[in-house]
Amino acid sequence: MKKLKKGVAGNLSLNKPSLKYMKKQHFMHKYSANLLAFVSIAAIITFCMKIEVLPWWTFIIPMVAGGILIVIKKWNVACFPVGFLAGFAVWAGGNLYYHKIYGGAILGRLDLGNAAIAILFAGIIGGLLTGLALYTGKAFMQERKPA
Repeated sequence: MKKLKKGVAGNLSLNKPSLKYMKKQHFMHKYSANLLAFVSIAAIITFCMKIEVLPWWTFIIPMVAGGILIVIKKWNVACFPVGFLAGFAVWAGGNLYYHKIYGGAILGRLDLGNAAIAILFAGIIGGLLTGLALYTGKAFMQERKPA
């Protein structure tokens, strides 16, 4: 049998969630939405980059649409940081993958001295493009407050 607790107003309550539990649930919900957005964005970028007929910047169009979708669905997602991290991971990871597969021949042609600089630079550029595209889509649909 469960024990009854005295509430704040003196009422008896059964299994009322504590404030600590509710904060933990909010924390998990907030970060699970960002994680889901991260994985979705990374999958969309990877899919767009695998279609070799399209130009390299094609992934920006679904990112703008994704930012619009975030506002329409009223998801609580930090657009720029999540977009930046997803873009950085995909672009840097893709460059690192091709660098290892081809034995450094591709990045060696850039003559930057170190392949890590080229991988980092590509990751930053891809992250900035993805983060700004996602944020732009969100900004298109947000309601403007009167000045």
